[in-house]
Amino acid sequence: MKLHHITSIFSLLLGVVLGSPQSEAAEQTTRPNIVYFIIDELGYYELSHMGHPEMRTPNVDRLAAEGVRFTQCLAGGPVCAPTRCALLTGKHAGHMTVRANGGFDPLREGEETLGSMLKRAGYATGGFGKWGNGGRGTSGVPETHGFDEFFGYYDQVHAHTFFPRYLVRNSQEVPLPGNTGDTKEGKTFSQYVIVEAAKNFIRANKDQPFFAYLCWTPPHGQWGIPKDDPSWALYRDKPWKEDAKIYAAMINMVDRQVREVRDLLKELGVAEKTILFFSGDNGANRYFPDSQHPEGIFSPNINPRTGVKFRGFKGQLYEGGLRIPFIVHWPGKIASGRVSDHLCFFPDVMPTLAELAGVKPPKDTDGISIVPELFGEKAAGRKQPQHDYLYWEFRQDVAVRAASWKGIRVGGENKPWELYDLSKDVSETQDVASQRPDVVEEMKAFAKTAHAPVQPGVVYDRALVEKDRDYRGTAVQSKPNFILINIDDLGYADIEPFGSKLHRTPNLSRMAAEGMKLTSFYAAPVCSPSRASLMTGCYPKRVGIPAVLFPGNATGLNAREHTVAELLKARGYATACIGKWHLGDQPEFLPTRHGFDSYFGLPYSNDMGPAADGVKSNLGDPLPKPGKSPGQPPLPLLRNEAVLQRVLANDQTTLAARYTEEAVKFLRTNQDKPFFLYLPHTAVHFPLYPGKAFQGKSRNGLYGDWVEEVDWSVGQILQTVRELQLSDKTFVCFVSDNGGTPRAVNSPLRGNKASTWEGGMRVPAIAWWPGKIPAGASSDAVASMMDILPTLVKLAGGEMPADLKIDGHDLWPVLSGQSKTSTYEAFYYFNGNRLDAVRSGSWKLQLLTPGRPAQPANTALQPPKLYNLNNDLGETTDVAAQNPDVVKTLQEFVAKMDADLGQTQLGPGCRPPGRVTNARPLIDHQGNIREGFAAGN
Repeated sequence: MKLHHITSIFSLLLGVVLGSPQSEAAEQTTRPNIVYFIIDELGYYELSHMGHPEMRTPNVDRLAAEGVRFTQCLAGGPVCAPTRCALLTGKHAGHMTVRANGGFDPLREGEETLGSMLKRAGYATGGFGKWGNGGRGTSGVPETHGFDEFFGYYDQVHAHTFFPRYLVRNSQEVPLPGNTGDTKEGKTFSQYVIVEAAKNFIRANKDQPFFAYLCWTPPHGQWGIPKDDPSWALYRDKPWKEDAKIYAAMINMVDRQVREVRDLLKELGVAEKTILFFSGDNGANRYFPDSQHPEGIFSPNINPRTGVKFRGFKGQLYEGGLRIPFIVHWPGKIASGRVSDHLCFFPDVMPTLAELAGVKPPKDTDGISIVPELFGEKAAGRKQPQHDYLYWEFRQDVAVRAASWKGIRVGGENKPWELYDLSKDVSETQDVASQRPDVVEEMKAFAKTAHAPVQPGVVYDRALVEKDRDYRGTAVQSKPNFILINIDDLGYADIEPFGSKLHRTPNLSRMAAEGMKLTSFYAAPVCSPSRASLMTGCYPKRVGIPAVLFPGNATGLNAREHTVAELLKARGYATACIGKWHLGDQPEFLPTRHGFDSYFGLPYSNDMGPAADGVKSNLGDPLPKPGKSPGQPPLPLLRNEAVLQRVLANDQTTLAARYTEEAVKFLRTNQDKPFFLYLPHTAVHFPLYPGKAFQGKSRNGLYGDWVEEVDWSVGQILQTVRELQLSDKTFVCFVSDNGGTPRAVNSPLRGNKASTWEGGMRVPAIAWWPGKIPAGASSDAVASMMDILPTLVKLAGGEMPADLKIDGHDLWPVLSGQSKTSTYEAFYYFNGNRLDAVRSGSWKLQLLTPGRPAQPANTALQPPKLYNLNNDLGETTDVAAQNPDVVKTLQEFVAKMDADLGQTQLGPGCRPPGRVTNARPLIDHQGNIREGFAAGN
């Protein structure tokens, strides 16, 4: 959009004709100072003038009462870094550089920002708080993008503590005395230091136009506040969780600091020539949910006066992830108490500030100046232009807004578009796409026009970036490597450390002797659910994968879920998956779409192919006669997203060795950087195809042969780690994905795979990290697949995103020997979507017969049976009658879970799986490889 001449605006607003010849000094004295407050994760309704019953924000309320409040201002993105990029560069998500929170995709060198644009106009420029558009050692640092001074956190992960060891000023570390990086305690509270630096900047530049970008971090993150802060006194006695009280106090603290800045402007005599902008940064998060408050205890996206809510939250492109508070205030220039329904978003800020400063914005801005809306069309000398459309993209999601229409596509290009008329349905509950295909086509056209491939900046010093992403301040070199070896259908007592007398497993015996056995480690009863737990840290039911997935299924792991690979990749890890995936075989669900740099293996179990290919019989057995049905499509061996070959019987005998070779190669290639290797073996799932070197060598037939080949593979991995001298910084975990089949040995446990007896879910697990995990140790503390994600992320110096609830816990206190206590108050045994049992301490209450989940959801439950696993590991003796109080306690845990995930139905805590339309196998029954998946594409 071309800017209109600014003469009429400033002649009316300021009484000075900037368009006429004047001295440069005279021009500068008429330009307003600009202060922009952007508050991290502040919700649309988390302000007292919006009717919130708990939040106290009198100073922001005063801004709204004396200025203009916008009801339809939308963020530039649903998370921190992208939304700041939109604000700073004036570009929407289809054009901007920073489109994710990864930390390694900075602004490009020379890319214009609000800072560089206003610096061209003669402004002093300062930023104070969280930057998020390029850390130290990249092309995106603020001092090279127009800021005279930037002080605070360059990287958004660094901002996850308010007691960091240091902050950064113009790429130089500023130590904060007495801090360790702890999230709750320290001697120097960063927000106090940042606010004081901002006030000093204003004081130093009071005699010239200045731009103060106050990008404050509270209330985001790992919450902390000094207990002598006056805001804490307002909430310390509330009957809430500690973090919830701190969160509310931080909002009140920010409100107080807004007043401090306004008081300073008045003290310096510049309040009347300073325009203030106040906004959130993206949609709110559903912090502190419970059964009474499923949208979070403060319900930031629910109108407290009407109960109408915005759908979604931070990280999503529904209104709840984008709608933000937005207020503009300028005493005597902007009419007081106005409420504007004008539709705008973050890219509009750049052309607006350009017009106020009397400078041209960059030609590639996607924004439109809102000056006419701020001051009135008469003062501006023109009508307020409107956007043809607004555009967002995040991960695989896309959204378009055109007038009252909102189109959104969730989960990838093959997903259907949803369409909502926000004038009638602000909660986005009525999808009208089928009624208005014409509007949907318009949305698709806008989206196609808006998207351009990303062109990131440059990372010059990866180690420096990683240092700032390690907010606890530990050295980059201390980041551990992670290797996770997951065996398919291995029984509890199939290896020597867990009592096997049939199988020789010397490498696993050594691993256990040098590490820790976990004797109460749980998986799900079958493959896909177990792997969903491992990847997401959740009960399978929570993430919509309660049962086994098959070739060509239209469902798989949802792109919205945070996987362990994604979170470690964001911490700078090299990531690889080698082996069986089994979380969806459609393109949207493959490992490379969920955080893995590379993938090699079968997308599902080795029996999921046609009988003629040898997948319905063991090595050497006759092939079954073909039936009337063509059966399942052929097994594809993938490298990344290309099909290398159709897997036949002889090929299956090579898989364990090929996986091991690929794994060793990955370790050698990535030995000089942090890595995460996920090695989910196809072995020892039926059909049994041990490698030729192991056939006939065990005392237990083909099954034992394959167990012993698995042991050999573990030995190769550990030996490589030792040769590379990585033992002291490599954490290795060995597990099975579920209980063993009847061909396995599960003794002394009762039951097998696919049941919720202990033999169906309790699996052998060994953790190894010389010098960190005590050698020869054993722990009976309840642990599970769900603990892997939070444990590895924590060891990598990261924090779990707060937007999605997980069920796992940090297991490191147990692994390190610091604690012998389970982190689970209660552990739940799900079989499909059905809750079969619950365990607390040594007590297990069995609610249903632990078979396959075939009975309908409305079948009446049997009288529960109680087992004391400490002295009855085989679950032989029901002691419910003797322990009614224990039964009652465990039933209370069941009721708690029923209110979350549901006992037999889907509860409010359940999230949908990923879905695609027109799902097709990667190789069809005729052996044709799906287009786009042939090797070499």
